[in-house]
Amino acid sequence: MFRTYNGIRFFRVFLTLWITYAAYTMVRRPLTVARADIQRETGFTSAETSLVDTMFVFSYALGQFFYGRLKGRCGNKEMLLRGILLSSAALAILGLSSRLPAFCVAWAINGIAQAAGWATCLSIMNVWVFPKERGRVMGWWSTNMAAGGVIGNVFAAFLIGRGFSWRTAVEAEVGLLLAVGGVVLLALVEHPNAAGFPSVQQVEGGVEFAKLSCDCNSAPLSKDGEMYMNSPRSTSSSLEQGMNPRHKDYDDHEELFSLTFLNIIQLPGLCGICASYFLYQLVRYGFMFWLPYFAVHELNYTTEFAGYVTCAFDVGGVVGIVASGYFSDWMFHGFGRTRVILLLTVGMVLGSCCLAVFSRHFVENALFFMVAVTFVGFFAFAIDSLVSGSFLLDHLEHIKMVKQAGAISGVVGGFGSAGSTFQGVFTAVLISRSWPTLFYGFGVAGALAGVSLIHPLRSELLRARKRSVVF
Repeated sequence: MFRTYNGIRFFRVFLTLWITYAAYTMVRRPLTVARADIQRETGFTSAETSLVDTMFVFSYALGQFFYGRLKGRCGNKEMLLRGILLSSAALAILGLSSRLPAFCVAWAINGIAQAAGWATCLSIMNVWVFPKERGRVMGWWSTNMAAGGVIGNVFAAFLIGRGFSWRTAVEAEVGLLLAVGGVVLLALVEHPNAAGFPSVQQVEGGVEFAKLSCDCNSAPLSKDGEMYMNSPRSTSSSLEQGMNPRHKDYDDHEELFSLTFLNIIQLPGLCGICASYFLYQLVRYGFMFWLPYFAVHELNYTTEFAGYVTCAFDVGGVVGIVASGYFSDWMFHGFGRTRVILLLTVGMVLGSCCLAVFSRHFVENALFFMVAVTFVGFFAFAIDSLVSGSFLLDHLEHIKMVKQAGAISGVVGGFGSAGSTFQGVFTAVLISRSWPTLFYGFGVAGALAGVSLIHPLRSELLRARKRSVVF
């Protein structure tokens, strides 16, 4: 089971990476859940804890912007392991700290470590997932970001509710994260070639399983586990004949680490995608960071109860991610992910306005609050999953840059992280007016994010017209 292609793909790639990124997401949450307790113990103000959040997302953004250059020095598995070790060290420092500068440094280190997660996982998934299954497979796999949030919220809230300190909750998460690192080290297969199978791109280029398997025994592999196609030790006639000229030229054209930031931004449609992801992440992180605080200070819930109730945001996200994957594969026959994202954006805007309109009614009706939060989480996570996953890969495939998915997704993710950085200032300014003002602000930001996708939408509609003419 663990040696067949499907067995390796499911257990040693999809499941292992699902657990890995869920763990990455989990260790972003202790500060969010325990914010009120940390402020009581340390005397930090809301503005100071917001500064700590800002340090995290700022360093996360920088890490993703420079991901392409950093990635050139190590393979995918090594990158994930380095991120896990660095994040564990940051959490350990946070759990021992009581002063604001130490909090800022620890959370900035965690932000840099977190930058190793998504782009690396997406780079690995890209060589295992076929285009025809991309929406539903990436939909199921992307539930890790919401599931990790649920685990992070519930785990910390449970320990705090049982009388343990927030510091104990943080240190316990260090142990969980290191255990996941062991799973990555022992189980992950980062490229099909490392197990004797062709990648998705090689299959689509004409390489056959049997032919590649024979040559993998003698051919050297790159740091990512990919076979060097033009190596003196991998030039058998069977392999050369198994690849068509177009695919061979594509594999030989290695530009992954020569792309600069400006090169990436100037790619067709990328500027709009980056702008939209900036705004979408501003909204999602704003809700993620501040809903527990809103529940404690505005609705007067206890820290434990607020942690449980606001998990509805992530639970809704899990459902939204899976549903959007299937929906995007089905609607428009899998060729209309931009339009699907825009429909989801309408739902997120309406959900944000709902929180603004009914915010005063949530004090006495926690169930109503959970429903509203679930509704918003459904759309926020669904959009995030599509924009950073299957939609982005589809777009890169269209502009013939899918080989550079890791570096490009790092830059797109960097803009998203910049949005989550700006949410600190955005949130602080609007909260000073009122909570409804903040929620209305999130609605406006979501609407602007949808408008930013006008270029990909035009390209998508043009391709749809061409397909209708052909058929």
